[in-house]
Amino acid sequence: MMTSGLESAELRKDLFAVYQGNLDKQTAFDRHLEGFNRFEKEVDEQQTRSSEILSTIDDNMSKFKKLKAGRSQKDKIEFFASIDEGLKAYYENMNLLSNGAKFYKQMHTYLSSLHLYINDFVTSRQVEKDDMVTQLNGGGGYGGYHGTPSGGAPGTAYNPSFIPQNPYSGGYKYQ
Repeated sequence: MMTSGLESAELRKDLFAVYQGNLDKQTAFDRHLEGFNRFEKEVDEQQTRSSEILSTIDDNMSKFKKLKAGRSQKDKIEFFASIDEGLKAYYENMNLLSNGAKFYKQMHTYLSSLHLYINDFVTSRQVEKDDMVTQLNGGGGYGGYHGTPSGGAPGTAYNPSFIPQNPYSGGYKYQ
């Protein structure tokens, strides 16, 4: 439901494109903001329904007090049937709130892991750049150590030691 917005490969591609400078931040946000706004609208509608339900509960409470004072069996059955509808709506709202909390927790986890991944990527590129500059300036080797830079051997694809785990699908897949 709400978490599908975070599972989007397009969102990840756009965030990375913004980081690389290939896409304007506002364009990327506008592209994906509409989907999240739809979820916000649904929450607002649920809040409106909740307010209506609370009003109904207040009305039913007054009816309940009258029933306790003594009414017919039919009135009592109708009253408890109306309470049942209120309980159903209450539990539906609680479920939606729980899903919303789960969504934001997963979003935080995803963004934290993405932040770590990007920091690792930047650091690796910086080390690789420094090594190449040293090599071009006649310093030989790879900086002050022997071996390969953290991203792998020169000329190979980036191979990070840390790839954040996607909490939605069990891991990233890179092509």
